[in-house]
Amino acid sequence: FNVAITRARKKQIIFLSKDPKSLPAGLLRDYIEFVQAYVARNNLKEELKLDENVYKNAFEREVASFLRDEGFNVVAGQTLAGFSADLTVQDPTGRTIVVECDGVEDNARMNKTQIKKQTLMERAGATVERISYREWYTSPQGCVERIKNIFIDM
Repeated sequence: FNVAITRARKKQIIFLSKDPKSLPAGLLRDYIEFVQAYVARNNLKEELKLDENVYKNAFEREVASFLRDEGFNVVAGQTLAGFSADLTVQDPTGRTIVVECDGVEDNARMNKTQIKKQTLMERAGATVERISYREWYTSPQGCVERIKNIFIDM
């Protein structure tokens, strides 16, 4: 049993000829029930299209949602130059920029200043755009237009 479940590296296929509940209690039955629950959970995530991004605050989640509605592919919490980028935004042609959301206390504290974070991301080749909470609150559409213009100018 140990060899069967620990040697698979990329894929494991399990064939069952009977209901796992009819197996005697033990490791095999527990393992099969675990796999079934895992598959069911992943199918539910796919069905519901759950957002598995790592947001530091509600402001980032709101900006990401708005950008997705505008046709962008958005990933939150992606690592770049050793830092967690607030939002990585990709247009339909595959060009990517980083959007940093400022003005709201992050749930996860960082030990580097925001300027140093931006400098290192830009040194790694990223285009970084900052959106302040005040600016977003005043005109979300204006912020999105600015991001669209950055892609146009690339």
